[in-house]
Amino acid sequence: RQFGVGHILTLEATALHAVMLSNMFDKQAASICAGAINTISKYLGKEHPLTMEVLSALVGIFILQDRPYEAQDTIMALVKQADNRLGEDHPQTVKYYCQLGEVNRIIGNYLTSNHGLQSTYDKAARKSWHVGHPIILRCLTTLAFTNYSMLNLDIATEYIEKALRGQVAILKENGTQFGPVKDIADLLEGWIQKTSSSIPAANTISTPHPDVLDSLEVYVEIRGMKEVEETDRVGEDTLEILNFVYEKMKKCFGETHPATLKVGVRLSSMVLEESYDRNNAKQDSYNRIRRLRRQCDECLGSNHTLTWLAQMAISLSSNDLDDNLARVGNEMSMAMKKLVAQLGPRHPLTLEWMVRLFAIEVALGDEGADNTAAQLLRQVRQRNIRKERLMPSLDLEWKIALIYCHQGHYEKGILILDRIKNSWIELHELAKT
Repeated sequence: RQFGVGHILTLEATALHAVMLSNMFDKQAASICAGAINTISKYLGKEHPLTMEVLSALVGIFILQDRPYEAQDTIMALVKQADNRLGEDHPQTVKYYCQLGEVNRIIGNYLTSNHGLQSTYDKAARKSWHVGHPIILRCLTTLAFTNYSMLNLDIATEYIEKALRGQVAILKENGTQFGPVKDIADLLEGWIQKTSSSIPAANTISTPHPDVLDSLEVYVEIRGMKEVEETDRVGEDTLEILNFVYEKMKKCFGETHPATLKVGVRLSSMVLEESYDRNNAKQDSYNRIRRLRRQCDECLGSNHTLTWLAQMAISLSSNDLDDNLARVGNEMSMAMKKLVAQLGPRHPLTLEWMVRLFAIEVALGDEGADNTAAQLLRQVRQRNIRKERLMPSLDLEWKIALIYCHQGHYEKGILILDRIKNSWIELHELAKT
């Protein structure tokens, strides 16, 4: 009203509003952000840094709304524009490269994501950028998550611990001063105070910065997978850390924000998997995941990835509770068709869902089990999948073989294992050249 729509202060306020929406979950956020882009580009031009920042905010909104392919188209164009207009070393350009890496990870382009993020991080380390800058530390967190997705757990651990140490050094917890953090255990001890019941006293501790919470979530995922590899189950301390993150995210983002719901769904799924010998704990977790499923459906929509993840956990755990395997298999089969139509047959969640469905079909002696396995194998053996997700694709083949063997179909399982062996021999010979 005072300066007019085209005044720089008005335009900056418009951009700030869009950036804030990218950190919230508002169903109108995308249309509001698109309007802001049109207004700012009208007065400042499409290549102005402020216009680019609002485009970056739109990418963040697409990610929250589970629209990764729209996010991919937007961020690829933005990266090219920023490279030409600002240069590859500009902070905004570096930020956009980090966003591109995150989007590629979400849609399953792990190798592309890993190469892009590693290149961005290496350039920051060599040039004028300090590796302790918040943008670079977020890049390191995403790089750790990408390596986790590729099953490079040692590298993922190194990167996430480095990211956490750097974030703690600059993102003080409400002014609290930390000494040098040499080990992540030092950091966790500073936040998670255990009561006599060995539960984190989350309500008595101030909330860490959102970037730290995101990194802690990735740290727990990596730590949990390593524990499963070593002991065949996730440790209780790991579940405690994730519970701490969940409680703090509820305070930071709100109970129905996608970031909070994601951690809640993951926590409940982990507890369900690990509490098979404690029926009361399993029933409590089952009730919680059903509540989270309703929240995801109401707040995010029935087709959001988090809603699907919650539904998968419900389907598998309900079978453990009531032994109605046929009903669960029928539910997962019907849901599978919707999932393929929404995400496509190669999306990581689609493939994981197919593996779970295949396991149920084999256990039931379903005639369609071999067809499901054949579809899965065709997908994971495709050239692009092998290139982008080598280890995860071989891991899915390994799971199919083990499911066959566990149900007594040894010949079918051995054929797949033999194919995996030959793949390793081919890769070994390729590596020599």
